Amino acid sequence: MISVIITAFVSFASTNIDDIFVLMLFFSQAGNQLQKHHIIIGQYLGIMTLLFISISGAIGLNLIPQQYTRLLGIIPILLGMKEWLKYRKDKKDAVGIEPLNINATNSENTVESEVQELAGHETEIKQTQDTRKGKKKAASGKRIHPAVLNVFLVTIANGADNIGVYIPLFIRLNLPELITTIIVFLSLVAVWCRIGERLTNFPRIKHAVQKYKSIVVPVVFIVIGIFVLV
Repeated sequence: MISVIITAFVSFASTNIDDIFVLMLFFSQAGNQLQKHHIIIGQYLGIMTLLFISISGAIGLNLIPQQYTRLLGIIPILLGMKEWLKYRKDKKDAVGIEPLNINATNSENTVESEVQELAGHETEIKQTQDTRKGKKKAASGKRIHPAVLNVFLVTIANGADNIGVYIPLFIRLNLPELITTIIVFLSLVAVWCRIGERLTNFPRIKHAVQKYKSIVVPVVFIVIGIFVLV
C-alpha cells in the first residue's frame, strides 16, 4: 500500500505542479468578489471532476474522448481575454475620472438637505437592504458563485492532460488501491491550496504579483489555453 501512496503522490505532483502558480494568481486576487473559500471550493470541484472523468475512462466509459480534451483549452483563453478586457476598461475608466467641482458657498445648505433626505429615507433604505440580502441568499442557493465557476473551469482546462495520465494509472488499480489513490489526491489538493496561498504572502512575491497581476493573469490563462490546444 505504501507503493500505491507514493505513486499517487508522484502522479498528482507531476501533473499539477503548474497549478500552484495558477493558485498563486487566484489567491493574489482574493478580495470582495473572489474569496479564499471560493478558490478552494473551485479547485476541489475541478479536481474531483477530473477524477470522475478519469475513473469513467478507466472502466470503459469515455465521457470525453482524449482527442477532444484539448478543446478545453478554449476555456482559459476566453477567461484570459475577459480579464484583459476588464483591465483595459478599468484603466480607461480611471483615466476618464474628473475631479468633482464643489460649490463652497452652498455647501452648508447642501449638507443639511442631504441629511434630511437621508433621514426621511432611512426606513426605505433598510427595507431595500434586507430585501437584497434575502434575494442574494436565495440566489446563492440556486446557482454556483461566478468566482467558484471561474476557478473550476481553469482547473478543468489546465488539468485536461491529467486525464491521459490518470486513466492508465487507474486501470491497473484494484478497488482499495483506487480509493487510497483518490484520498491521497484529495488530500494533496488542500496542500496545493495552502502552498499557493503561502507563496502569495511572501513580501517580494506578493508585491510582484500585485503589481503585475492585471497583465500576468490574462497572459497566463491564454498561454495555458494555447498549451492545452496544441
